[in-house]
Amino acid sequence: MTLLVVDDSAVFRTRVRRHLDGDGAIDVVGQADNGVDALREIGRLRPDVVLLDLLIPPPDGFDVLRAVKRLFHDTRVVVLTSDASAPVRERCETLRADAVIDKAHATALMVPTLRRMAAGRGERSQA
Repeated sequence: MTLLVVDDSAVFRTRVRRHLDGDGAIDVVGQADNGVDALREIGRLRPDVVLLDLLIPPPDGFDVLRAVKRLFHDTRVVVLTSDASAPVRERCETLRADAVIDKAHATALMVPTLRRMAAGRGERSQA
């Protein structure tokens, strides 16, 4: 599974990459820190999955999610957010996010969520 990490925090992107480096089934192929670069990299790299923070410089994560689902039908999106409130989860579901993970639990939930996706399960899961 190829993966693009989109988050405006370089520290968080590095943590995610380090966390996933040991998993031979997940290949982090790129990263972006804003919506413009995210869409460019998704088009260029065509990752299987995008790990997407919602609070990124414009376009924000909601707009990126909307564009990915419209333009890149085979790309799955896992939203990583520090605001996993019901309204945010509902908006992500409406925009067809494949999963929503609270950043507070990202370390514990990221790999199992990605493995379910690789196995063809876990669509639109809420973690």
